[in-house]
Amino acid sequence: MSLFLIKTLINSLYIIVFLLISTNVYSMVYVYEVTTKTTRFQTVSRLQPDAFMQYNGGPDIIYRLEVLGIYPNRDYDKVMRDYGFIDSKNDNQLLYKNVPKFIPYKPYYWWR
Repeated sequence: MSLFLIKTLINSLYIIVFLLISTNVYSMVYVYEVTTKTTRFQTVSRLQPDAFMQYNGGPDIIYRLEVLGIYPNRDYDKVMRDYGFIDSKNDNQLLYKNVPKFIPYKPYYWWR
């Protein structure tokens, strides 16, 4: 084997190890309380708050998003036990409270 091929393989291994370590170190689990126009519930997600909001329809669908807790990714089972999520279903329906008095009109755009 040529020296160039060996160096390329070693560099590729370094990159793969770095990616595996960096994703495990920085991945977090977020517990949210979500309020929409008609429902209120708790859920667990690995998405950060901004990404969660945009992925699930944005401020025209979600009126209020509260972060209840942030845990390391390895504690996902602990989160499920702490917040009482049943049967691996990460959705706890809550009693609906009144929506905040002023909700600006934000139309839903289908291309989001």
